[in-house]
Amino acid sequence: MRTCGMMGELIGMAASLCKKYDTDPRGVYQNHLTKLKQLARRGVGKLNETKDEAFERAAENGRLANEGFVRCRNFVKGWLQQADPKTLLIPRNLDRDKDIWNAQDSAADNYPFMVLTAAITDPSLFRGRMLDMLRAETILTSRIDSLPDTYSFSKQDFQYQQPDMPRIIFGSSEYIKDGLLPLTEWLGPSPWSKRMLSILDDLWKHAPVETNYGKIVSRSQEINGEMLQVLS
Repeated sequence: MRTCGMMGELIGMAASLCKKYDTDPRGVYQNHLTKLKQLARRGVGKLNETKDEAFERAAENGRLANEGFVRCRNFVKGWLQQADPKTLLIPRNLDRDKDIWNAQDSAADNYPFMVLTAAITDPSLFRGRMLDMLRAETILTSRIDSLPDTYSFSKQDFQYQQPDMPRIIFGSSEYIKDGLLPLTEWLGPSPWSKRMLSILDDLWKHAPVETNYGKIVSRSQEINGEMLQVLS
């Protein structure tokens, strides 16, 4: 966790320089890197006090950032302990739906942010377990081409005997917009962006709703709004 703490201090220092020079992180890197290095040499990982106002603000920001990193790491560790041992997938919740993985909750709202935390704080976890979970999810839950459907751990099969296209389209749309898109914004091209594009292509391949301008994936305002965001 000390590495996270030092990383947090650096982020805090950069934030203080952004405020001081009315710029953004890119501006700090391009125009004030020397000052950031000076602050880092004076403070990262050291306990000595300084009266420099910018450093004091940076140190406080660093403590707050470190707390955030630690909380995120604990969140990931906690959910990994709840993962199904055979599939590596995480359940929808820890109560009535502990036996299932689904696209709109497990995949869209939880797993991607475990990946993001690992990408920032634990490269080995990111390249290992997180990628293994993606591979398992792709193999086990893809039901109509790349489109995922709800999976039961106890059945070791899909929760529902028959595929239901509206359900599958909704889950796939949620997974892309709420989960894979934020990951792609941070990571850029990656196995997760490939999964996103594969699902997106198959959503439109199987779009069921006829319109005067061609087929669309749904009549739902929510789903169509998600498609607008993902395609923009």
